[in-house]
Amino acid sequence: MNSTQSQHVRAGAAVVLSGIILSGPVAVGLVELLARQPGWQDATTFIEHYSWIQTLPYVFGFLIAGGFVVLMSGLV
Repeated sequence: MNSTQSQHVRAGAAVVLSGIILSGPVAVGLVELLARQPGWQDATTFIEHYSWIQTLPYVFGFLIAGGFVVLMSGLV
């Protein structure tokens, strides 16, 4: 493995790890603190209590996907 490949692998691994941490405990904790949903009743109640903050785990999940692309490109 040459220097460029090892840089890709390290960068990809760092982005994947960041995505795992941010989309998991960090984003879920923020959602629970700032925009918690009540127990399921119906779609109307869900929509009334919806906040954009609830998309953070999914947004940070893109870091995982992108990081794996970089990681795999460095391993080839």
